[in-house]
Amino acid sequence: MAAATGGLLMGVLGLLAYRDPGDRLWWSLAGAATTLGAVAMVVARTEIRSSQIHERYGVNRPPFN
Repeated sequence: MAAATGGLLMGVLGLLAYRDPGDRLWWSLAGAATTLGAVAMVVARTEIRSSQIHERYGVNRPPFN
């Protein structure tokens, strides 16, 4: 869901940058922020779910290994 929403928003920002060439820098910065936010959400959800799976099955999961 986070990847789909981020991708859709990136497409909208791309169209806005195409239609408004004077403000391409701001649309590009918004696109970069959107990309970082989408990637952060995917990683966060993956880590949360992975922790839940490890907890459920009793697997020791030391941090940063």
